[in-house]
Amino acid sequence: MAALMDLIVAGPENHVLAAAVRRDGSGAAPDARALVGDGLPIRNPATGDTLVTVLAEQLKVQSADLRDDLLMDARGFVIDNGLPEPGVAPAGTPVQLNGTTITVTLPYSAPSSGATVWVYIAGGQQPIVHQIQVTSAFSASEPLPLPPGPYGILVLAPKVRAAVATITLP
Repeated sequence: MAALMDLIVAGPENHVLAAAVRRDGSGAAPDARALVGDGLPIRNPATGDTLVTVLAEQLKVQSADLRDDLLMDARGFVIDNGLPEPGVAPAGTPVQLNGTTITVTLPYSAPSSGATVWVYIAGGQQPIVHQIQVTSAFSASEPLPLPPGPYGILVLAPKVRAAVATITLP
């Protein structure tokens, strides 16, 4: 029997945000709250600082066979047809904020049916989960008023690796 791991996933496309090895794979997978408590902190890979915390209610758990590549780079994977697959590299600047508008950019042209991008934003009075529909070309913009200050961001776009950013609004 192969060893199992639990993948903690979020967003409409089930982006893998973290992975945990299970010692006893005989039972059902635990729920997200059992693995992360109130939420999963998403850290800046360069500094280790927490950028965003994704609440347990916004997470799901999916079991998969144990794989070293998933353990080493969980945020580099998305679930495709029920299996973890490497995601496409994000656009050079996947999200832009200017205090009045949010713009997301995909590394590919959106399909005619559109692509829903989820953006988690922390740093204001309360965390924001903003969904943007990209319906043509590579990007879309919507109004999003934000006060000046630093923001931690997690971007989840279809078939694209989870991207993190920090943006400081003047």
